[in-house]
Formats: sequence, structure tokens, C-alpha cells
Amino acid sequence: MPSRKRRNTKNAFLAVLFLVLLAAFLAKSYTANKIVHEFSNNTVELDGIDMRYEPGPVLYFSRGCDGIKMGITNDQAFSIEEGLTKERFARPLTHDLFFETSGAFKVNLIYAKIDSITEGVYTAKLLFSDGYALREIDSRPSDMAALTLRFKNKFGISGDLVSNMTYIC
Repeated sequence: MPSRKRRNTKNAFLAVLFLVLLAAFLAKSYTANKIVHEFSNNTVELDGIDMRYEPGPVLYFSRGCDGIKMGITNDQAFSIEEGLTKERFARPLTHDLFFETSGAFKVNLIYAKIDSITEGVYTAKLLFSDGYALREIDSRPSDMAALTLRFKNKFGISGDLVSNMTYIC
């Protein structure tokens, strides 16, 4: 029969372990909620693609009467257009393959955000979750748009970029 002292030590250890795990869970949950709340304050709409723009297609995002435009490649425009129209090509495109693979492994897109511009080139971030961990991944805005349409999520923009938006109405 275990001694009373050993039992008390074991119970104390289990209580401390429980508190540490609870604190880790709450911290993770707080961080995730803070990220999602910050994102929801800075959403934009994908207005579409101008395929006639020269020298190549242009992608338009807006928030009210302010917007940004960015050049994309023809293949990116094709994939984004497929996501907008919900029409599927005969064979899966790369974004379709990634979306299907993510679903098979139960990985969800939490948010997609255009986060910076450097020398005229926009960058984006994607935040994924498997239910246990959050992972932020660097992305081109065109890939972000194609994937976000497939995941049926909203588009975000960094608060810093809101001041770079131009009046479009």
C-alpha cells in the first residue's frame, strides 16, 4: 500500500500538470482569438479580375470605396476565376489539389491576409489549423486568393496597407 506522503506528492504533481496544461490551452486559445479578431477588423472584398489589362491580368481588392490592384499571371487568373465561378476544370489545378489534400488531413484555413508591399510587390500570409496547432505560411496574394475562394473564407488586409489603398468609387 502506498504511503500517504507518496500519494500526496502524486496528487500534487497531477494538479500542477493539469494547471500547466490548462494555462497552455488558455494561452493558445487567447492568441488564436486575438489573431482572428484583429483579422476580422480588416477584411476586404475580391472585386474580380481584369483580364484585358496590359501587360497582364490584374486582381482587384476593395473595402468600401478604397481598393488595391495587383498584377498576376495568366495561370493564376485562370485558377482564381475557377474559384470565383465554382466551375471546375477537367483535371484538378494545383489550388484544387491543395484544397482537397487539406480537407483529407483536416487542415482548415483560418485566415488569409495581404500583409505587406515591398518595392511594389504585395505579400500575403495564410493561417492554417489542424485543430491543435496554428501555422502561418507566406504566400503570394494570387495563391492566397485562389485558396481562400476554395475554402470559402474572407480576405484580410494588414492595417498598415489600408493607408496604401486608393479611392476607386
